[in-house]
Amino acid sequence: MANVTRYELTLYGDPNGYMGFRAQVSLFDGMTHLGYVRFVDIGVAIPADSMTGGLIYMHESITMLDNVMGLLRNDVTKTFYFASGHAFLVGANF
Repeated sequence: MANVTRYELTLYGDPNGYMGFRAQVSLFDGMTHLGYVRFVDIGVAIPADSMTGGLIYMHESITMLDNVMGLLRNDVTKTFYFASGHAFLVGANF
């Protein structure tokens, strides 16, 4: 489990987005890149989560973008990890 200390949000224009994605959040622990939360348009099949080369790839519907950004902006503790074939982004305020 890695702590998320910073993030970058990228939004993709164009009718098709970029590589099938509408938006992407890159997650970091300091300068260490942890992975991505990638968002697809409504009605597009959500790809399976994966971990490749030490980077986690989490996939969500674009409808979850506000929720993910709210967690990243407002929760004090944020962790990102991959287990049992799934990516997890966890926020807490304690």
